[in-house]
Amino acid sequence: MLRTVLFHRTRDLHFGDEKDMPELISLIGRSFYEPCPALESKELIIKPTNIDEPIFPLGIIVDEDADFAEGFAISEENKGQVVNMLERIAQILKNPAEVFRHLKDLDRAIGEKMRARNIEEIDNSPIHLIAGVGNFIPGPWPKDYRPLKKEKILHRELLERENAAGINLDGVGVFSGFINANSANEFVRDGHVFSENEQASKLLFHGKYSHRLFFEIVRQAIKSGEVDLIIDGKELTQQQLMQIMVYSWNEKSGLSTWSSLIDSTEETNAQIGECDREEYRARALNPDYYCFSSRSPFVFRSLLTCFGRDEIPHLSRYLLDSHYKQVAQMVYKIRGGDESSILSAIPDEFIYTCCMDAMSTGSKFRPEELGPDFPFLTNSIITKTESFNGEYDRNIRRKKDRGDQVDSSHSYESISAYTAHKLSSQTRLK
Repeated sequence: MLRTVLFHRTRDLHFGDEKDMPELISLIGRSFYEPCPALESKELIIKPTNIDEPIFPLGIIVDEDADFAEGFAISEENKGQVVNMLERIAQILKNPAEVFRHLKDLDRAIGEKMRARNIEEIDNSPIHLIAGVGNFIPGPWPKDYRPLKKEKILHRELLERENAAGINLDGVGVFSGFINANSANEFVRDGHVFSENEQASKLLFHGKYSHRLFFEIVRQAIKSGEVDLIIDGKELTQQQLMQIMVYSWNEKSGLSTWSSLIDSTEETNAQIGECDREEYRARALNPDYYCFSSRSPFVFRSLLTCFGRDEIPHLSRYLLDSHYKQVAQMVYKIRGGDESSILSAIPDEFIYTCCMDAMSTGSKFRPEELGPDFPFLTNSIITKTESFNGEYDRNIRRKKDRGDQVDSSHSYESISAYTAHKLSSQTRLK
């Protein structure tokens, strides 16, 4: 796939981990009157990563305490079959065309449900892109952009498909803060695929739906016969596949199979190459070093929001709308802290760009380094959720479902109208 992209490089605001909201506002105010990074045009070939080494070259190690559903077990005799299955899934994730192809059924369903509810899908493609760490970030929204009221269509469509596969039968958990590996693994082992709180750390770049969409790709690949889950003559369930991913480890890297397969920046870092930290920073922000492997949730989200318009138009617009609504809350929080009106003449789009710059160039700028919690992040998820249940970590939440909201309007008039509504609804929920 050949794409011509218009983008600008991130600007280092020198926003350290310890800076607070007044310092951030001062930085944004000063940077508005400094020269902006020039827009650049570049032809990109969005293709499979050229790093074609096996993900599990030495195989996997299985936890001694592994307790798989329905009596399944990994043995020395069938371990090779399991590894081959995992490698086939990885091959699909490495290929952008395959990723798009396996999301087309979901894209069609989203489009049909949007039309059935008379939700007008407006082109919300960004004016240009921003060159972030290892991947592009959507740039500012177009001037006529109106946030949509989407009635949780994507969440509900995914949940219906997950339930049909025996997953998330008691709802979808949202990771709303730090979850240690043991707690996360326990949650997954019990048959849950989780969402992420995009208002925490740099999870905006990771994506709320990334892991749920990954398993949709797997389901479609199984349906088409391109992935075979048959081990020892019996087809695995999705829960058993998930259990394999958290009960086993990559013998070469020592990472869990989950991390190796769908939470890995390995190919991004391999594309950048071995170098010192400052050279890494320079290369990571340079599109010449980008790769397009969706084994990284950061790259996956970038692929869907920045390059999905022609391939999966409904899903891409849906995710872009969600992205802009998330960042609108960040902009609104910054404006709320501007007691001296330093930013009164500065447009929202510029403040948004500064937020993306700060998240891309802070001291923890590598994709896998998720801190710090920047002062413009709202962590608003807590007011809209309830504890999943007493068995799991308290930071694993469940969204309150207030049912379908009857509303004759299917969009907000503007970004500011959306944030005003958001502030009002959060106040009511507290």
